[in-house]
Amino acid sequence: MDALVGDLDLGYDPAEFEADLVAAADAHRFGGTWRVVSGAAEESRLDVPLAFADGTWRWALDGDPVAGTLTTGPVGNGAFLRCIFNVDVTPKGRSVGTRAVAFWDFADRELGTGVGRLIAAKP
Repeated sequence: MDALVGDLDLGYDPAEFEADLVAAADAHRFGGTWRVVSGAAEESRLDVPLAFADGTWRWALDGDPVAGTLTTGPVGNGAFLRCIFNVDVTPKGRSVGTRAVAFWDFADRELGTGVGRLIAAKP
């Protein structure tokens, strides 16, 4: 940023670089969501497969496409939960905010996290 506002020659066009970066990120969209929730965690879970259909997460059954993986475990002030979305089945070029919100609905329902209703930001 300092180089840009200082009008230094960067050897490339920053606007072109930004456009290339956004295009590359949109072509490989992936993400996840995580947080610490209050209360004691049950046993640790590592990379538990989850399915996602019709805007809802659920435990994956044999043969289901794995849309994400759940990891959870105890931390000093509660439980750490994380869902990482599978890049191969996450739609490219769109925000993953709605999937994140749906994950916390799942976590409240299945794990009793008590996060409460969330709303994804508008693009």
